[in-house]
Amino acid sequence: MNERPSPMPPKQPGSPQASLPKPATSSNPPRLSSKPSPPPVLDQAPPGWAAVFTHNAMLKVLALGAAIVLFSVVRSGEDAQRSVFVDLIADVPSEEDGRVLVSELPAQIRLTLQGSRSVLNDLTLDPIQINLAQADGAYYYLDASQLNVPMGISVTQISPDAFELDWDELGVRSIAVRVVLEGQVPEGLELKHPPVAVPSRVRLKGAATRLGALTQIRTEPLDLSQLGEGKSQHTLRLQPATANTRYMDDSRVRVDAELVQIREQRWIRRVEVQVVGVANPPRVKPVHVSVQLSAPPNQWNGFDPEALLAMVEPATDKTNSRQFAKVEVRGIPEGFEVQTVEPQEVLLVPQRR
Repeated sequence: MNERPSPMPPKQPGSPQASLPKPATSSNPPRLSSKPSPPPVLDQAPPGWAAVFTHNAMLKVLALGAAIVLFSVVRSGEDAQRSVFVDLIADVPSEEDGRVLVSELPAQIRLTLQGSRSVLNDLTLDPIQINLAQADGAYYYLDASQLNVPMGISVTQISPDAFELDWDELGVRSIAVRVVLEGQVPEGLELKHPPVAVPSRVRLKGAATRLGALTQIRTEPLDLSQLGEGKSQHTLRLQPATANTRYMDDSRVRVDAELVQIREQRWIRRVEVQVVGVANPPRVKPVHVSVQLSAPPNQWNGFDPEALLAMVEPATDKTNSRQFAKVEVRGIPEGFEVQTVEPQEVLLVPQRR
């Protein structure tokens, strides 16, 4: 027997069910759309080429900086090669050793180094010092053990890695000084005598072979055009000492010079010798002498040779014997000078009674 469903109780006013809306009913179920939803737009790039550089510029700058830092780190760790020049300092034997190094040493050594690029870029090497006091071979050899390089840096090449050692004996020599002149003396003047160096010789010490080749030491030039009439003194430097030699004394000398007016020299021949000072004058042999005078050219005009007197005075204690007497010239005009007399002495022979 089929039971009939119980009827629904009537809705009471004010009950919750009475206030709820009735769900919408449809005979067709809802359809889902086949179109995908568009993604949300975060930022729109500005149009044109400027967008390539300005769009998200901060992110691009940060990315570029990171790339540079990463590149530097990678590169700094790589091995690289670098060539550097390092000064060479040589300690040579003292003079007590009795020998001198005459061969030239290189001023710098070229090193080829390999290692970390960052270390090589900041690398600074001290000069290479070598001691030649105990060296007795014909060559000196350099190797990497003598170089002070940082750890991790290797020396792949040294240039030059060897150089010749040529020795000579140590010597001392005294050499004459030659005064070097330049320019012309002022008009109307001339050198009274060649300028003289004081001292006239200097001492040098060094390689015996080099000293043996020197014949004179020259001064720096003395400019005659800057001199005036009269005496003058000048301090002149000597020429630089040759390689492997040095001056033992001062490398400067004093030079004395004297300029006088130009004088013309002339010989006055057959000047008769006269005996004075005795009552019975002896005979003179020879009877005549020649006198050389000097004077400014314009003073020779009107000069009278007859005014010259050549005189001798015999010794009073030898009047009865032969003797030689020196000739004296008198009657010399003002401005004239006697240069020489030929002969300077004459023979006096007593007269027979």
